[in-house]
Amino acid sequence: MTVSCESLFLPKDRVVAYNDIEDTVAAITEFVSVGMHAMNRLLTLAHSKRERIAVIGDGSLAFVVANIINYTLPEAEIIVIGRHWEKLELFSFAKECYITDMMPEDLTFDHAFECCGGDGTGPAINDLIRYIRSSRNHPNDGSQ
Repeated sequence: MTVSCESLFLPKDRVVAYNDIEDTVAAITEFVSVGMHAMNRLLTLAHSKRERIAVIGDGSLAFVVANIINYTLPEAEIIVIGRHWEKLELFSFAKECYITDMMPEDLTFDHAFECCGGDGTGPAINDLIRYIRSSRNHPNDGSQ
């Protein structure tokens, strides 16, 4: 039997104490922090066309990010793309859900969040590039 152990080393100033917060709440704060950072970048740096936003991935981070989009941009249509239908069914608030290898050819969206991680990241980014609408396709949007 092989046992693997990984160590994580962080400078003390990168560790945040979470006194008086339940462990179950503290455990999800990293995902929320990552999702809010990504949303902040979208709101401050991306073009203003935000009608359709895709989340690629169907795991915990994707679920948190999709909820952040739903809360922050309630008028946006959320499209979730993943590999497991049973997980995609949990995204009941999404406008559309697709299995990765069953996406329609005419699928488009304005922005996307990659939430696959690991070995799925490369193919996910390639899918996003294939389907994302260019801001050049939005003549009424003068922002870059």
